[in-house]
Amino acid sequence: IHSHGLIRRFLEYYVCKNGNTYQLLDSSNNVIEEGSDFSTLVNDAVSLVENAGLGTVYICEGVHIASSPIMLTSNVALKGIAEDPGKVVIKQGDNQLWYPGVIGIVEASNVEIAYLTVDMTGTPLVNGSSWPLKGNGISFRDDDNNNGNIHIHDVRVLNAGCYGIKTHFGSNITIHDVYIEGAWWDCMNIASTNVTIRNVEGTNWGDVGIAMFRSKYGTVENCFLHDAMEPPGGGSSGVFGFTIEGLGAEQVVVTNVTVSNAQYGFAVYTGTKHLVANCTVTDVSANVLGGNGNNVTNCQIINGGHLEIRGVGNKVLNC
Repeated sequence: IHSHGLIRRFLEYYVCKNGNTYQLLDSSNNVIEEGSDFSTLVNDAVSLVENAGLGTVYICEGVHIASSPIMLTSNVALKGIAEDPGKVVIKQGDNQLWYPGVIGIVEASNVEIAYLTVDMTGTPLVNGSSWPLKGNGISFRDDDNNNGNIHIHDVRVLNAGCYGIKTHFGSNITIHDVYIEGAWWDCMNIASTNVTIRNVEGTNWGDVGIAMFRSKYGTVENCFLHDAMEPPGGGSSGVFGFTIEGLGAEQVVVTNVTVSNAQYGFAVYTGTKHLVANCTVTDVSANVLGGNGNNVTNCQIINGGHLEIRGVGNKVLNC
């Protein structure tokens, strides 16, 4: 692969447990490094891929205790070797709130995470807002807002102390085939541009199932958000299925999403040119359509309370 006049090699490394130690192996099964600390070997493998320019770090089957965050850099994929997220578990190993998360991506592009579980059972819960946010399962942060191309799929995140998956700025984010359970705040909190979310199941969250926060040009489709925590959960104002909110939110499309058994079904609070279509809301107390020039169409609200319409130029059709 040629990039900026350089020839970059695609490399594969493997981190596997061997008795009481971990081994970092190359694709020829040569032992590159041994040690007792899982996080150290994974981060060392990421550095090897970064130096080569492109590659994948595979995690072998088992439950692996992470002592510190796993930090991914540009052009790196982190994958469970089994292509089954239940067989490769990364478990947070202490009682600290980590920044940016158990798996972190900071100021990087072209990153893939797949086929693994992040288990944060026992993590302290975030009480109130703080910055930088800690206690996330998987987190992407791009303060320069010039990175992106992040692909997260076939993963599970369990019992995050804050957000299951968090993105902060950046663009071209794809998240699909994900299961998130027990996030104290949001299953997903997405503050990026050009985002596609599909086939996500979220349950037992404390604030919002999927929060499109200051997002532009986003698509959320074929998701199932059910059985939220009892309010107020981790949030301060209630428990929502999905929301579109924050300054600058624009052109978010939510289709074929089911919300069941939450305090509120959906809330479009801010922004313009949003569309909520073909969604089903059951067993909630209320829904909100705000902002300006937004539409809700062909949605079923079953035991879903009322739909409060705010703002200017908002329309509800065939619901």
